[in-house]
Amino acid sequence: IRDLEALLNPAEFEERIGQYRGAEDFPLFYSLWICHSLFRSCTQKLGFKRIFLFTNNDSPNHDNKGARDRATERAHDLTEAEIEIELFAMNGERPFDAHAFYSRILAGEEAIHTDVAQKFEEMRGLLRRRAHGKRAYARISLQIAPGVEVGVSLYHPVVPTKVPSAVPIDAKTELPLRSETRWICQGTGSTLRQEQMKLYQEYGKEKVAFSKEELKEIKRFGDPSIALMGFKPLAALKTKYNLTHCLFMYPCEDLITGSTTAFVALWTRMLERKLIAVCRMIPRKGSQPRMVALLPQEERLREDGSQLSPPGFSIIALPWAD
Repeated sequence: IRDLEALLNPAEFEERIGQYRGAEDFPLFYSLWICHSLFRSCTQKLGFKRIFLFTNNDSPNHDNKGARDRATERAHDLTEAEIEIELFAMNGERPFDAHAFYSRILAGEEAIHTDVAQKFEEMRGLLRRRAHGKRAYARISLQIAPGVEVGVSLYHPVVPTKVPSAVPIDAKTELPLRSETRWICQGTGSTLRQEQMKLYQEYGKEKVAFSKEELKEIKRFGDPSIALMGFKPLAALKTKYNLTHCLFMYPCEDLITGSTTAFVALWTRMLERKLIAVCRMIPRKGSQPRMVALLPQEERLREDGSQLSPPGFSIIALPWAD
């Protein structure tokens, strides 16, 4: 979208594209062929393939039947390759008639957009959200009662952007350097292997040795899960308790079949009774447990019907002290 906005400047258009000589100098079938070639040469896995066609010419190559027939054939080739074409009709000196030609190459009326300004706003919002598949932070079980578990996925609604760490470069070759760490025996000067080293803690002037595996087991407080401890009124959750950004919880059918039904039942009843759930959460293996509050939130929609916030639970970390 930003590139298209830059092309509104005639000087920028001529520098990046070339001099405009009229629509009839550019057969539509050639443009569709170029798009098809670009998709075929793409090595990345794409979620969808779509061509946005912006034009105020409702009858391209109107005096060249061969070019129009070839454009129709190219459009059918794109359809067979699962590549969608969306038309953004821009009115010129007269109203745009999509049925003059484009109805022959488009999948249906839903692929024709006459309100270009509104569709542009939707694409701007899509660009801001950087639409991509949401990756779950963790997939764990919600333990409601002994023997009753629900599969859930945890997501980060907001993640702070961090500056990438510096990468050391060799001054001569300008290639990234690889760092290595070696432990040296103070007595012999030889290199130590991992199995030759142990950790220790001093108790009563005596060094108690233990391995790294034993240390991991000491720090392990249980399997990743969210254990329901009880319920409290919604008024008990104060704004000052929110010390960091929250997580979002949504049912996961892939983990436990039937999780959505139980999840929705719990979410609906908590909304009706204006309750929050107090839980103990261990999000990942090796993580320390902490107390959290599950706050049910309703789905909110924008004026155009698109989703502003999804239904589910916000997970708020509660303050604690030793």
